[in-house]
Amino acid sequence: IEALTKKYGAGMIISKDTFDRMKNPDILSTRYLGMVQVAGVKEVSALYEVLDCLDDEQLKQRSKTTKEFREAIRLFHTGQLQQSLEKFKSISKENPEDNAPLLYYSYIEEKLMCGDTEHNVFRFKNK
Repeated sequence: IEALTKKYGAGMIISKDTFDRMKNPDILSTRYLGMVQVAGVKEVSALYEVLDCLDDEQLKQRSKTTKEFREAIRLFHTGQLQQSLEKFKSISKENPEDNAPLLYYSYIEEKLMCGDTEHNVFRFKNK
């Protein structure tokens, strides 16, 4: 998971297991990053970005699109890839410095080009 922080452009990423073990998770500003399978690992994990680790401007920008981002993730997971792609594109236009929607955008475009409309978990092929 630590290696994904660079790919997502995040200061810190935690798993749902870590999030669930926290005594007061509500004190953190987080953004759901979706269900992810890391290269070399069989399990799929739900991931969250800890937004409090960002500078004030990025925290503000990402917080503005958190609901739209979560909806784009939901669309992705339910197989509505074209709608998800459009949402991620919109989020990227609003905050071009946010790498997460760009990652999803590229991933979904690749899936659509290959005709893969199943398996709607973000699978990283290399670390």
